[in-house]
Amino acid sequence: MRSFFTKTSIKGGYTIPSRYYIWELTYERVTTNYQRNFSLKGEEVSSFTKEALIQLQQYHAVTYHHSLRVSTLSVALAKYVGLEKEEFELVRYGALLHDIGKMNIPLTILDKPGPLNESERDIIEQHPYYGSDKVAMVPGLECLRPLILFHHERWDGNGYPIGLTGAQIPYAARIIAIADAYDVITSWRVYKPKTSVAGAIKELERCAGTQLDPSLVEAIKGLLTVKRKSNSE
Repeated sequence: MRSFFTKTSIKGGYTIPSRYYIWELTYERVTTNYQRNFSLKGEEVSSFTKEALIQLQQYHAVTYHHSLRVSTLSVALAKYVGLEKEEFELVRYGALLHDIGKMNIPLTILDKPGPLNESERDIIEQHPYYGSDKVAMVPGLECLRPLILFHHERWDGNGYPIGLTGAQIPYAARIIAIADAYDVITSWRVYKPKTSVAGAIKELERCAGTQLDPSLVEAIKGLLTVKRKSNSE
């Protein structure tokens, strides 16, 4: 199977800065079940996902609706770039659950109308750990852990939690990251107005090769063009 499963060589572990939970994260440990247990079947998987989304909707409706939109766009992009059904199902569940860790973040931070200060930023950047920890204990969902944990990594290595670069970031996590970015740009948030599709595409182009996988920026532009033509017919 293609680069969807590819791990480039990353040796050793990564010690999380003290502002995060004090635990050592190794790339090998997190991705083991991603490589082996590529299965999203079973009652526990569907029941956990359903319950997690219900709780997320009750806690923070904005994040809940965002997650649904990110999942829809992520799956469309996964299909557009040619992933197989089992692969885009992994993307679907990973995108649905990518922000469940935000249920551990205070609402005063999630709904803050202005820029976050340093301590608030440190707190919100823990949400991938919280989300990853939640799915790690559910049989059948361990394979989602790196998608949730690494969806805020950046192509240039300046993301979090551990600064992966380029192809070190799981392909599915890169798909979710670009869908996530697009939805944030085009949606109203308490701290910003929404942007048009054309404006969002310009912003994605600006972030290609720094924040986002440049090949996926081109892919989502193609996908959005196809959708726009389809809607106009």
